[in-house]
Amino acid sequence: MKKLLLPVLIFLCIINVNSQIAKSVRNINPAAYGGDSQVWDIKSGDGFTFFATGFSLTVWDGVAWLAVSNGRYMRSLDYDSVSKRLYCAGDNMFGYWQQNIYGDFEFILLYENTSSSENQIFWRTICGSDAVYFQTHDLIIRYDPSRKTVSRPVEKREIGYIHKINDVIYVQADNVIYTINDSGIEAAGITVEGRVAGMAKFNDSLIFVSERTGIMCCYNGILSEINKKTNRYLVEQQVFSSVQFDKTRLIVGTVLDGAYLIDRNGNIIEKYNENSGTNFSTVLSIEPDKNKNIWLGLDGGISRIYNTGNESYFRNSRIGNVYACLESDGKLYIGTNKGVYVSENNKPPEFIKNTQGQVWDILKAGNDILVNHDKGLFVLNRNMEQISEPVWRISPWYGYPDIFLVSGKSGFSIYEVKNKRLVFRNKLEGFTGNFPSGRTDKYGNIWVTGLEGCVQKLMIDKNKRKVEKSRFFTFPDPVGWIYTSVLDGELIFNSGNGFYNYDIGNDVIVKNDYYTELFEDLKTESREITQTGNLFFNINVTLGTNVVERISDTTVIVKKIFADINNELIPPTFCRYQKLNDSIVTFGFSNGAAFYNIKQESEPLESEIKLRKADYIHNDKSYKLPVDTDYYSLPYEPVEFQFYFTGLPSVYNIEYSVDGSQWKWFPITEPLKLFYLKPGVHKLKLKCDLLKPVEKTITIDIARPFTSSPGFYALAVLLAIILLISVYHLYDYRLKVVERRLAKQQTEQLEKERIMHENELLAMEVHLRDKKLTSLAMNSVHINNMLEEIKNDIQKIEVNNPEIREKINSVLKRIAGRRMDEENWKVFEKHFNYVHDGFFDRLKTQYGNLSNNDLKICAYIKLRLSTKEIAVLLNITPSSAVIARHRLRRKLNISSDVSLSDLIGKI
Repeated sequence: MKKLLLPVLIFLCIINVNSQIAKSVRNINPAAYGGDSQVWDIKSGDGFTFFATGFSLTVWDGVAWLAVSNGRYMRSLDYDSVSKRLYCAGDNMFGYWQQNIYGDFEFILLYENTSSSENQIFWRTICGSDAVYFQTHDLIIRYDPSRKTVSRPVEKREIGYIHKINDVIYVQADNVIYTINDSGIEAAGITVEGRVAGMAKFNDSLIFVSERTGIMCCYNGILSEINKKTNRYLVEQQVFSSVQFDKTRLIVGTVLDGAYLIDRNGNIIEKYNENSGTNFSTVLSIEPDKNKNIWLGLDGGISRIYNTGNESYFRNSRIGNVYACLESDGKLYIGTNKGVYVSENNKPPEFIKNTQGQVWDILKAGNDILVNHDKGLFVLNRNMEQISEPVWRISPWYGYPDIFLVSGKSGFSIYEVKNKRLVFRNKLEGFTGNFPSGRTDKYGNIWVTGLEGCVQKLMIDKNKRKVEKSRFFTFPDPVGWIYTSVLDGELIFNSGNGFYNYDIGNDVIVKNDYYTELFEDLKTESREITQTGNLFFNINVTLGTNVVERISDTTVIVKKIFADINNELIPPTFCRYQKLNDSIVTFGFSNGAAFYNIKQESEPLESEIKLRKADYIHNDKSYKLPVDTDYYSLPYEPVEFQFYFTGLPSVYNIEYSVDGSQWKWFPITEPLKLFYLKPGVHKLKLKCDLLKPVEKTITIDIARPFTSSPGFYALAVLLAIILLISVYHLYDYRLKVVERRLAKQQTEQLEKERIMHENELLAMEVHLRDKKLTSLAMNSVHINNMLEEIKNDIQKIEVNNPEIREKINSVLKRIAGRRMDEENWKVFEKHFNYVHDGFFDRLKTQYGNLSNNDLKICAYIKLRLSTKEIAVLLNITPSSAVIARHRLRRKLNISSDVSLSDLIGKI
């Protein structure tokens, strides 16, 4: 079933001391709207209402107050809907306010009087078709927005005020009425005594509201009073301001007695003053908004008179908490916790004697007015005739308006109307209970309600005298007590979790899906529902006072009504709607009663869902969003969005859905907050289902992360290609490097092998040479040894023969000549030095103190010859060779731990 949630705008209504039924009034003090106490001018446009409050421009957007300042004192305003500029003038200056793309108001100064000798106070601002006029009491300045020029069509005259009627601009100068055009002013042939505070036009008649003469009508050039009685009254109250309300009515503001709504004949229809609820009586400015609510700029604050349509209030601070109301013979009877009051023809309520105390109910039975009092059931007459002890409830029997079921301290009693008087009929036998709450149904049963989680059915005999049978019925998952209402002729039970009815065929309580769905938003904590046609009135603990309008079996509109008195309701057990007559339903509250006229149609509200401010948080910073668009392109990962809306009254709820999700709601007075929306395009849909549904769609395009964007994919592909190419080239380069390294290694290896081979060859060659040298040396050793042996053998021969001795000596000489001599050593030294790359040269360089014998020993050691072999080659004894080695060590300065052979081998 479709639910159209429609909270209706109702604010606190203050009724005057005369207790007349009046419209609701809301007073706003300077602290609430943020401006000075004197409100010099009011203008509305594009859903805003603007107030010139001294050094502040105060703005009401339908939901919240905003105050901005330009540092100058402001007195007059006018809104140009074409340029969307709010022209503003005041003390020695004028300019205009305009919203920027973020919804903030900015001021542009157009003119400033810098003369110290002339004080220019602009009391009126009027937007013409091609120029804007700013007026003091002796000067009018014309500003041309297209040319940005300033001129003075009127100056040095006693000027009243300028006015605009149907695009014609009038000015009163020296009590004469003129029209203003491009070339100057032109007399209209009308003279009005006293300053004209306002003008209007009813058909072909011009209306002038004068401070001195009241309301004057000019028809065919003839000026006349519209209503002498009203004019005398207006002059007494000192006219100060006036505006046209509609085609047949105007509003006049006074210094002493507030404002009046006056018809075309000069009759005062309504008064708005301190007696009717305004805080102050001096009305400096007046402005009806698009929904016909009346704004009053007072010398002390702002008052708003609500165009409530079918809702009104009755208030009086003396009467106490109101529990019941009854209209009879043109009188309004009010039952309160103090007693019974009566008001006739909207006169102040009068207390009825002998009724003091708690009154629970007032109703009509025949010609009797019954008062259900804390002391008992009384007939309201001079004697306050008591017809019963205290009762809990008295109600008509279903289908029998002259029979009443009365619940008392010991059960139920039956009363009936006879001869137009209510009389006792009988006590209901077979049932006892302490002040039970009972309702009858169309089957003749009595249902005992007010029980927790259950009801009791009493089956009554045809004569309504005794209980024949009783039965208890329990409800699944009840919430508190069970309440009953008669809806569409059926007794319906509300358990808090749904609505139920009695199935007589099966003698069971069954859930009523129709009413459960119809009143889905009201089932929890709802008391009785009062039906009048397709309107269902209910007072809900959570939702407050409301009315459900049934459009069809599948569609309802839920309206919040009397919203601002929810905190003034009497205890919910006793707070209920009553039918006052065929047109009015009412309920009581603290010191008053509310009335709803079901036959008076309210004018449809002009409404829209308008974005007034938006921002989002990204990287811990807050950024404003433009308000003149429905599409937003935002960076990746915004944390939080805040959308502030207006265009609807401040108690409306807005439903919203993101990307087709389930509809939710939020109050328009609070921002809609969205958190952590994913990248991509999101659709935020908003609606407020009025009689004419209002919808709005906002598109939020959140950038995807760069890693998810097409550019990233293209870049990734490009980088992949570059990477592949780079890898290929790197691989190719590395391969070539490896190949070159391998080739180099191979070359180096080959070179090493070649060098090693050459070294080996050289070593072999050196070794061969060493072997040759060693062989040569050893051969010499062998030869020398052999020759020495031969010499020794020969010397052993004893010969006496001189000739033979001589020959022997000759042989010995020859043997001595064959031993290695110095010449042989030089040959050996040369070859040895060559084979060992200048061994002797290096040795001589490092150790210059070596003798030839030392060099020979070094060479023989280099050849790894033993000491004995060295001794043979040197022709010395081995011991001498050892001594020679020691001597060599000293010359070489070798320590004892260093090997002589190793040292010489390294040289």
